[in-house]
Amino acid sequence: MGSEIPVPPEYMPTPQPAPRKRRTKLYIGVGLATAVVVISFLLGTYLIADSAVNDALKSIEVEQGNVEIKNIGLFPPSIDATVIIILRNPSDIDLQINSLKAEMFISSGTAQYLIGSSNVKDKPLPSHGMTSVPFDVHVISEAALIMASGSYTRVFSGQLSVSGKSLFWVITKEKTQTSTG
Repeated sequence: MGSEIPVPPEYMPTPQPAPRKRRTKLYIGVGLATAVVVISFLLGTYLIADSAVNDALKSIEVEQGNVEIKNIGLFPPSIDATVIIILRNPSDIDLQINSLKAEMFISSGTAQYLIGSSNVKDKPLPSHGMTSVPFDVHVISEAALIMASGSYTRVFSGQLSVSGKSLFWVITKEKTQTSTG
């Protein structure tokens, strides 16, 4: 009961290392598990960032600002003006306008006239802020007569590409819209 006989070290069993195959499988298993966790994390954060930038793009508000008459021509009758379009970003994400292309047409029957366009690149749209975009208008006499008659359709089409940073991802989204009225 209290007396134990010491075992000489040469008789003590020495721990044997795990066989090489078993260690290799263990390393592969740990490596695969780590890769799955990292890939899941990256994919999850990307999807969250993608959704946040998409929501920010959808929330952009557009309104008309000032109108500046640049030229009134008498022969041939025409009007040149610049309409300031204000874009507001109510989201928490700073956006960069990569490109904005917009056109406005007046049509009546088979006649269709381009009366305005805008082409903007690389313009910031800060979170909870706004930016202004010039929209150049050129109304020729035929379009003015159609507009004066009251029987016309206005067609506005535009393409907007923005980038936004969410988490550590920079996401680019595009939106195309056509409206008639």
